[in-house]
Amino acid sequence: LHNAKVPMKGVAEVCSGYEVIDIDIMLGNLDSQQPKNSARDWALAWNMFVKRSCACSHVSQAWSDLARTAFICYPVFLNMTEQVEQNMAMNKRVVLEMLCAILLRLLSPSHFDALAQYSFLPGITEGIVAEDVVPECAMPLCNTVLSLTEVLLEPSSAEDDANGPEIVEEDTARVCMLIIGAISSCAGNEAASSSNDLCGALLSCALARVLTTSETWCIVSENMPSRILELYANATSYLFNISASPVYASQDRYSNAHDSQRGNIALAARSGLSSLFGHLNSLETDDSMVELFCSKLFTLESVRKSASR
Repeated sequence: LHNAKVPMKGVAEVCSGYEVIDIDIMLGNLDSQQPKNSARDWALAWNMFVKRSCACSHVSQAWSDLARTAFICYPVFLNMTEQVEQNMAMNKRVVLEMLCAILLRLLSPSHFDALAQYSFLPGITEGIVAEDVVPECAMPLCNTVLSLTEVLLEPSSAEDDANGPEIVEEDTARVCMLIIGAISSCAGNEAASSSNDLCGALLSCALARVLTTSETWCIVSENMPSRILELYANATSYLFNISASPVYASQDRYSNAHDSQRGNIALAARSGLSSLFGHLNSLETDDSMVELFCSKLFTLESVRKSASR
């Protein structure tokens, strides 16, 4: 198979890095006793998978770039235009709905029932998380989550106040819980652990951004359902795991690019963890509620082992 791998044909900017199987070379390397029809069928299916992965990656990246550019440049567009039609106005509510829709798509199907109460969006059904998002799509979507989180939480302008309702504590709690669910979903998909860790790092940064902005708002409750607590546990355990790599102040101290990447992932995961527990520590509420939440969280075996590392 190694000798039969060839670069995928197409535009270099799109197909670079993708390899397919040259079926003629592969069949030529088989001995007469090996079934060639089965090998041909497998190679065709594999090549189709590679082409689909390439298409998913670039379509998702293009959509991510478009969405982020539209929201980031919208204030500039407003300054250049005297009046914006109502159906073209983009306010914080539009950003919130798009952000929640993307986070729902990043959820593992097993997480949807636990977070069903946070999925009330027009047109959003269980079908949106019918299967795990493919790794090639997950990374651009996580980039979009981080960018939209920044847009959502930046100070409101006069145009925002005029075009739609402001973001309230309930909205922030919803975004936070969906981010926790998406991080927990990264932990559950072991088939693409490397790309999952990058996604988890981006989501951890988004979580830190939400919690830093919402210091006076409470994201936990004393009567938190066990299924929600389990998601918090999975997400916390996962962040502890990917935060264990060494982090250095200078890039020169890393022995190679992989170690540098793991260091960046660890740093991002630590920002999410520190923001989560810093948020709990800063809450001006009944201390017993926070203590109860933390005691439930850290008595879970998965979290205890991850934290001990």
